[in-house]
Amino acid sequence: MFGGFGIFVDDTMFALAVNNKLHIRTNRQTVSTFKKLGYKPYVYKKRGFPVVTKYFALPEDCWQDQEGILDHAKQALEFAKTEKEQQSEAKPNRLKDLPNLRLATERMLKKAGIDRWLNFRIMVRLRLSRPFREPIQVP
Repeated sequence: MFGGFGIFVDDTMFALAVNNKLHIRTNRQTVSTFKKLGYKPYVYKKRGFPVVTKYFALPEDCWQDQEGILDHAKQALEFAKTEKEQQSEAKPNRLKDLPNLRLATERMLKKAGIDRWLNFRIMVRLRLSRPFREPIQVP
């Protein structure tokens, strides 16, 4: 996982241990605070491209304040739980939100003009309602 170890509570990841550093999850409100404090986001490469995560490394001087680390961790856990609940309630909109969708399949669908889950559902319904020999126009 990101080349490190995820730290979970009740199947919710809120921190990441990688490269001998503890990275805490942020949200829209705390990301600006962390940036102002000089915290750096964890960046990894995926297929040669950098991917910036929501996890920011706590600096070395942070380890002197154990209560501060616990506060950061508690906040991060709450953000992660809230986001997980919102995602589980939301229906998939993007193709990449679908479970078990490989990148190659997503790319093929995009080449065919299907870039949203709704377009995919429409196309499947149209295909199932017509013989397979007829071409389909996606609305």
